Order: sequence, then structure tokens, then C-alpha cells
Amino acid sequence: MSMMERAESFTKLIQATCPDYVRLSIHPSSGQVKLSIPLIPQSTGAFPRSPWHCSIAVGLDGSYRTVHSKEVRESHNLIHRHGRPYFFREKSELFDWADEEGKVEFEHLYGGGCVVAPVMADAENRMLTGAGLGKLKKLAGLQSPVITRGFANRADGEIVA
Repeated sequence: MSMMERAESFTKLIQATCPDYVRLSIHPSSGQVKLSIPLIPQSTGAFPRSPWHCSIAVGLDGSYRTVHSKEVRESHNLIHRHGRPYFFREKSELFDWADEEGKVEFEHLYGGGCVVAPVMADAENRMLTGAGLGKLKKLAGLQSPVITRGFANRADGEIVA
């Protein structure tokens, strides 16, 4: 039995046993037997790829897209979390902090904005200086809110404006 035959059989089974239910899907469909709901809506309006068939790319403006990695290898950096590839982030000097600034982590928030914190090994008494604050202010103009955590001279959860 082919995959399409199995899918059609499953649809008929659901319609017969649960006629008053609404069937949802994360895959595009005609809308006749199930409603399609995107897991990660695309700014283009296109229906997104399913997460297990793509990578996530975060834009400088904080937008999320589902992409094939080959589409963003030149324009985005591969970001690791816990030693594993996690997502792609658009390249920008706003995410590049010089050694004198110390290392920081950016945690992007779905829907926009990000949290910025010093890397734990570098965090003790870490101050947010003029150069770093300038970068965060520019970033806040592109995606909002930009929230700081773990800096000695800023309250945790303080929003950069």
C-alpha cells in the first residue's frame, strides 16, 4: 500500500469515527478534510517546511524562517547550543562582540526580540559598556524587546531602548 493510499484510508477512518471533530495538520492541504496550521508562520505568507525537513533561520529583525541550510550558509552563522547545531542567525556586526567586550549569548525570542547575557565563564562582575550598549540599542531598533540579564551594571530583565 502506498503512502497516499494509507493517508486516504486514514482520512476516511477519521471521518467515519469522529465526524464532529476538526482535523488539524502542519502540512499544506486543500482544507476540505483538515485545517492546515503552520508551526512557524513565514513573513512571505508561504506555508513553511516542517521542522524535521529544514533548519530555522533567525533574521536580523528577529523573524523566523524555515529554510534548507544551503540557502543560508553564506548569509547566516550556524549557532550551537549545548555543543550541537541549533539554528542559523543572520550575520551582523551587532552579534559580533570584540574580545574587550567579552562574550555574550543571544537568546532569540519567538515573535521578536532577544535576551542578551554574558557567557557564564565570563559573567562575574561583567559590565555592559558603551560599545556593547550601542550595539544593543541598534539591535533594539530592529527587533524589540532586547532584554539584558546578568550584567553587573544593569537590572536583570532591563529592556534596552
